[in-house]
Amino acid sequence: MRHCRERGCEIIGHGISASQLINSTMSEAAERDSIQTAMETLTRATGQPPVGWFGPDYGESARTPP
Repeated sequence: MRHCRERGCEIIGHGISASQLINSTMSEAAERDSIQTAMETLTRATGQPPVGWFGPDYGESARTPP
């Protein structure tokens, strides 16, 4: 993370586990928790919120934020 911060890289959220994909069968609460956990973890690690979201393996549902 230090390397990325020093170079001014833009950080995007990508999930909390490659084995936990977001899809239409996931409940809204589970999807929200997964994304929120990933975003909070990256915010703590980098000192700023991610600039975007790109779920693992293109995983998303109709509810997933753009």
